[in-house]
Order: sequence, then C-alpha cells, then structure tokens
Amino acid sequence: MNTAELTSPRTTGRARLLAVRWDRALLVAAGVGFVIVVARALIYLALIPDPAGSVGVDFRLYLGAAQRWLDSGDFYWPVQVAGPYHVHDVPSILYPPPVLYLLLPFTVLPSALYWLVPAVLTAVAFWRLRPAPWSLAVMTILAATGAVQGPIFWGTPVFWLVPAVAWGGLLGWPAAFVLLKPTLAPFALVGLRRPRAFVVGVVALAVLSLPLIGLWWDWLAVIRNSDLELTYGIEQVVLLAVPAIAVIGSTRPRRGAPVAVAT
Repeated sequence: MNTAELTSPRTTGRARLLAVRWDRALLVAAGVGFVIVVARALIYLALIPDPAGSVGVDFRLYLGAAQRWLDSGDFYWPVQVAGPYHVHDVPSILYPPPVLYLLLPFTVLPSALYWLVPAVLTAVAFWRLRPAPWSLAVMTILAATGAVQGPIFWGTPVFWLVPAVAWGGLLGWPAAFVLLKPTLAPFALVGLRRPRAFVVGVVALAVLSLPLIGLWWDWLAVIRNSDLELTYGIEQVVLLAVPAIAVIGSTRPRRGAPVAVAT
C-alpha cells in the first residue's frame, strides 16, 4: 500500500470509524465499571461489622486532634513526640501541621461537609477535564478497589488530595497541597501544566506553614520516633492515580494550544 492509499479519504474514514467504535466500547466499559464501583461500595459498607463506629473513624481521630490543639496546643500525642513508638499501637497522627487548616473548620461545620465538599470539587473538576473514554474506563477499574474506597469510608484526610490533583491539572496551584502528604508528593507534578500558578501554590503553602513552625519540629520527631516503613500507605498511590489519569486523559484543550483550522 503506497502513501496515497494510506491517506486516502476511504482509509481515513475507516480509521475514524474504528476510533469511534473503540470509544463507544470504552464508554460502555466505563458505564459498567461505574455500576461495579457503586455495587462494590454498598457491599463494602454492608460487610463492615460496626458501621457506626468504623465509618469516619479517621475523621474523628483527626478532628479530635484538631480540637486538642485548640484546647492545649498539642496536635500530636505526647507518646509520639517523646520517644520510639509503634504506629499501629497508637492512634497515630502522621500528617504535617498544615492539615490543621483542613480540620479546624470542621470543629464547627457539619461533619457531612467533610465528604460532600471534596466529592463536589472532584465531580466538577472531572466534568471540566472531560477525560477520554480510555481514561474513564481505567478510572472506574481503580475506583472499584479498596485502596480507593477505604479512605473515603474511614474519612482519612488523604481523599481531600483527589480534588487537589484534579484541579491541579486545571489551575496548577491546587496541586501544591498534595505536598501535605509527602509520600504522595510526585502527584503534585500535575501542577506543572501551569508552572507559574503551581509555584504560587507552593509559596502559599509555605506561608501557611510559618505560623505552625513549632508543630513542624514535633512532626519531625513523630516521624523519626515511629517505625514507619517506606511502603507505609503505598496503596494510597491508587487513590491519587484516579485524578491523575483524568488529567492525563483530558480532552479539554490546553490554554495556548494551537487550534486546528479546517481547510
């Protein structure tokens, strides 16, 4: 087949038709995957022995720590700061001090907003990103795993980083807040799609950290005294992979990208 045949209207038309069929198949797969995600979540919830005591357990732990900081100035447990401890023997507080900016509002706001706000932010970001069919299919596969659904059920602060990654791909600066979880810092790189805005976000996070400088020393002691392994929380990579794939597979035209003109 010569070059002319490869670029002929008939050949191009076939390629486009094949691409459309693949996109439709992937959209169907994503739709089925979404149903599986919901079904899996309902089954997950039904199998929890004590839903009232288990769902939101991490949220209550960190909210209690925020209230303790308001009352006494102590965010981390004394046993964490004082000396060696086993992470699984203590209801450990492991996030850096700036997580207080997330937690403090919920000492007065309704707890439901802790889940509702990031859910809405993520949904709006995904709508604006317009992920390609292939990325939607992959996202639903990942969302059906315990690594994604678990933190949401337990109320682990890490799921707030999902909208940070998604909006980081759109605006740049929100990705800087992924640095609140140092082990997941590579996902902050999505902000480099908007380099200047990303730098502004990093500077803003640094400025917000200054009033908490004393707690930073406590946090360093908490990490140093713990028996954390490098693989601790590695499954959270799957959680942030969902918005990262949405960014990678975005069909939204990038600002400044050349616009194709029909001839």
